[in-house]
Amino acid sequence: MRRDGGGILDGRAVAPAVLCGWEEVVVRLPGAGDVFAGYRIVRRLGAGGMGTVYLAEHPRLPRRDAVKVLDPELAADPGYRARFEREAELAARLEHPNVVAVYDRGREGEFLWIAMRYVDGVDAGELVAAEPAGLPAERAVGIVAAAARGLDAAHRRGLLHRDVKPANILVSTDDDGADVVRLTDFGIARSLDAAATTSGSVLASFAYAAPETFAGGPLDARTDVYALGCTLYEMLTGAVPFARRSPAAAMQAHLYEPPPRPSATHPALAAFDPVIARALAKVPAHRYGSCGELARAATAALAANTPHRSAPHRMAPPPPSATTGPAGGPGVTPADLSPAPHPTASAQPRTPSEPGIAGPAGPPRSARLLLIATTVAALVVAAAVAAVLVRGNSTAGTPVATPSPATITTPPTTTTPTITTSAWGPAAYIVAAFPDLLPSEPTGTGYQGMRCARNDDEGSWLHCPATTDDGINVNIRCDPSRAPVTYRSDTLGLTDIHEEPWTRPSGSGTIRWATDDTAGFGLLDVAFDDPDRHFCLVSASGGSGGQDVYDRWWRSAPL
Repeated sequence: MRRDGGGILDGRAVAPAVLCGWEEVVVRLPGAGDVFAGYRIVRRLGAGGMGTVYLAEHPRLPRRDAVKVLDPELAADPGYRARFEREAELAARLEHPNVVAVYDRGREGEFLWIAMRYVDGVDAGELVAAEPAGLPAERAVGIVAAAARGLDAAHRRGLLHRDVKPANILVSTDDDGADVVRLTDFGIARSLDAAATTSGSVLASFAYAAPETFAGGPLDARTDVYALGCTLYEMLTGAVPFARRSPAAAMQAHLYEPPPRPSATHPALAAFDPVIARALAKVPAHRYGSCGELARAATAALAANTPHRSAPHRMAPPPPSATTGPAGGPGVTPADLSPAPHPTASAQPRTPSEPGIAGPAGPPRSARLLLIATTVAALVVAAAVAAVLVRGNSTAGTPVATPSPATITTPPTTTTPTITTSAWGPAAYIVAAFPDLLPSEPTGTGYQGMRCARNDDEGSWLHCPATTDDGINVNIRCDPSRAPVTYRSDTLGLTDIHEEPWTRPSGSGTIRWATDDTAGFGLLDVAFDDPDRHFCLVSASGGSGGQDVYDRWWRSAPL
């Protein structure tokens, strides 16, 4: 091993520097013609955030394998090294026509490596790049169905993939020109540590990551179902479901925003809308139970789809609407579409199964796991903690700060818009309670141009997503039985917390705002005293912090 100041050694690329005592040790990656772990390197096939893949000649057999060499920082982590060795062994036992075979694994100096079958083809991401309007639905569903068979086989053996995305789905052709699909990188492709969150490749993986990945909840087969659903969406439309410019924005979208509808990009894909909605449910219990179940639903949607697609085109997506699941399956509930917390009655907290509070029928503790962050990465923790800010009853604890009441004068309101009850359905009472804040019709716009949609069938929740990356998301959760609701006092992981009473000509209540510095956005909650609105909780999130939301949204909000 040579010690050098970095850069290029002998004209070849070097791995990231590794600290050894007080010295910085630069480790050279193998190059063409080198012998590495007995393999003779032919050429580099590609590189990602976790390592580099080479085409290499087997040391004893007349065969060429794909040898993935992981970055040395990973080998230096005992926990990752143990997981790598364990899961590489599990993957090696997995023999399936839709999974890239793993032949061997080991450690060579500072590097972990794994030898796999070489697939002479392209990955699904390259196929999408070649057809930016989306693959033909038949091909997209066929690729997903084949990948689902491989994933289900792995799940039956206790092996999760954890990084399902088009780049990890390899596609070659058989003698008849038909697609041959194989999954690669089972369990070894990524490490969501604090350092990894800054890499472009991991940011790309965020586009397919399930909410529980960010929130520190348990991972199971349904985590891969979510990622496969994101992959299907991208192959159908040519775009990832939650395209954002930063990790914080991407995580916030996965945690808060409803799944986009494929028909918003191409109307002929309307049959796939409920498939994507269920696959991308926020709560694992509301997703398909297996990847095969998702594939079967996609195949059924394909059969119901318009036989001849018109020329693909792009159009601005309309506001999302509540979507029901496939026949025989659960619909998309509020908890599916956003982990924004339910308001609770101030006198007696209700469980989701009780009348008046919309929510999943499954155990509330499982849904709660999605909202309580643990240490995965500093950025991940912060984004997940944001989901628990507005849960529960404010009387359960002591406010962090209680300044004197703030009296804010707002301009006189204009004529109350006509509420289109037939259009808003059971949520019309929410719009009637906030006529100057919300659009009078689902197709209209409200305060600051926001568009809103119902997120449940009971009429307990309106979601108004931000229209820009630095915009403000608004969620209004109400009790259809008109019982008073408010927020809890738990402020786990938040900073710069403020809480105060407020008074305006329209009424009074309490407001709380806080900042999660690491995630880079704020949360603000408004509760009401007057009987015309005390059954609702208005929550706003986004911006650069709690004070930013307060200044840009609350000060002029027509409440």
